[in-house]
Amino acid sequence: MNKKMTRIIALILVGVMLTWLWQIILSHTGVDYGSRDAALLSSAATERLHRGFQIRLAVTFVLFFVAMIGNILDAILLLEYSWIWLISFAVSFAGICSASSLLHELKVQIQFRYQSDGMNKKL
Repeated sequence: MNKKMTRIIALILVGVMLTWLWQIILSHTGVDYGSRDAALLSSAATERLHRGFQIRLAVTFVLFFVAMIGNILDAILLLEYSWIWLISFAVSFAGICSASSLLHELKVQIQFRYQSDGMNKKL
């Protein structure tokens, strides 16, 4: 397999992983204020939370996609432009930071949902 095909497969796997992560977000996060009267408020808060996660997932996927394009350009143009690897490195680093931030926020949301004394637990 050549490098381009390997990178395309890697991007597909990242897409599948982020889709799977979205399903985890939908099933394990949410806001429930505990009463029937607060159901509308709970659904609005859950919708805002899910929209925020959806935006973060989209940004993470775009960063990984741009990093993959940068890696392909790096493989093609490395002999002509020796500095081009810096672009793909910087975007890859930004994608990893974005994914780390997303996973940390998901961990915090799941901890507070499933642990009764989430404020006292160590994050």
